[in-house]
Amino acid sequence: MAHGTHACDATVTSGTRAGDGVPEVAIRPAPETWRGLIGRARADETARLFRRELGLPEDRPVIMSGHQAQVWHPGILAKLLALDGAAGSLNACAAWVVVDHDDNDSLALRAPYITSEGRLAVQTLGPTAQAAPDVPACRQPAWAAGGTFAFPAGGTPAAPGVNAGLEHIRAALARNASSSDAASQVAAATIDLARPLAATPVMVRATALARTELFANVVARMRRDPRACADAHNAAVRAFPHDRVAPLAVDTAGGNHELPLWTIGTASGSKRNRVYANELETVDVLTLAPRALLLTGLMRRAGCDLFIHGTGGERYDRITDLWLRTWLGESLAPTAMVTASLRLRVPGCWPSAAHIARAAWTAHRALHDPALVGDPASASAKRSLVERIRAARYKSRERSDLFLSLHALLDRSRREHADALAALARDAAAMRSRAGEAGIAADRTWPFPLYEADQLLALRDAVRARFAQVP
Repeated sequence: MAHGTHACDATVTSGTRAGDGVPEVAIRPAPETWRGLIGRARADETARLFRRELGLPEDRPVIMSGHQAQVWHPGILAKLLALDGAAGSLNACAAWVVVDHDDNDSLALRAPYITSEGRLAVQTLGPTAQAAPDVPACRQPAWAAGGTFAFPAGGTPAAPGVNAGLEHIRAALARNASSSDAASQVAAATIDLARPLAATPVMVRATALARTELFANVVARMRRDPRACADAHNAAVRAFPHDRVAPLAVDTAGGNHELPLWTIGTASGSKRNRVYANELETVDVLTLAPRALLLTGLMRRAGCDLFIHGTGGERYDRITDLWLRTWLGESLAPTAMVTASLRLRVPGCWPSAAHIARAAWTAHRALHDPALVGDPASASAKRSLVERIRAARYKSRERSDLFLSLHALLDRSRREHADALAALARDAAAMRSRAGEAGIAADRTWPFPLYEADQLLALRDAVRARFAQVP
């Protein structure tokens, strides 16, 4: 592939093209049913107090979604777009939970580029070295966002919009460089970047739950009977084994059971640690944070009237429903699922796994099938010898001589067509060296600012259209 042209060469003639960048949106249940879902208002005093503590309104329904602090891919952006569309259609408050205590590298940015050799590759940009293992984003420092993002020497962006998108991200981070931590900076920058597409929701940091009465009461319940919490959690996990949620560790001998909490400390650089029952007598509740199931469970118990998940959350929150119903006797607000697939317009074509395997098979098979190197006469002679070998008596002198003739024929054909065989081997090796490029071209998880403006507008319009006729 000539660098800069992205034209298909002989190696990837049958490769995979990235498509035209048209969004695919999935929403369930249908938006037309959402008014009925949020009609089950959670108007008890627990919900009213919880919403006041988190800065959420009490005078109208709350529709909520959220994600870790990072520049989202279009599938997560689709949740924000649906949140915006639903709130407008249903006269509800849109709220977004920033999972700021996750230990993800919130400032890392993946971007595709073409190497100086014409290969499709991925570069991780941003100050990734500052993200120490196990340190949550809320305890990582904000970044000054100086300079520019650059690909390795000779590298060029793999699709239109990538360079401009990286600069938009850098500028948004720079505008929020005075934030108290990386989670705050990235969350604010991401909302800035999404503002042309959706109204800004009420932002709720997951760590804010530690200051609520509901969270304190739940922690006190764990302190009184940690085994009941762990057993109910694990029974719910076992009920949905395909959702791949890890059970809590149960210490049957000593009673020091694992609990669905993290400690995150208070100082910058503090690590996130699992919490066990014997720590709850002395730990400061303000240094605790809920793990994933408990986080959405509390939000659905008191913070919202509908929670919008992606595909992963849609599955695992079935466990949350069963767990909190069994352990606390609580019913939770309903959920919906929203996601989208949108691919960069990566020009050119790229070898798929099937084409790589086919090239390897052809190179190997050609050593034994002269027809594949343009030698039909030898191929016919081989078939005749094979038939005679099959007909000959096992371990006979005739069978042995026929085998020797077969190998001599193949050796002669290989010598005569050595150049063609070498070319097939080179093609197979070249294909193998490009394994994974088709996956890069088809990836749907790039930061959304890297996509072209018309693609993002098309995604916005596709989601809006689903809510335009909501009764």
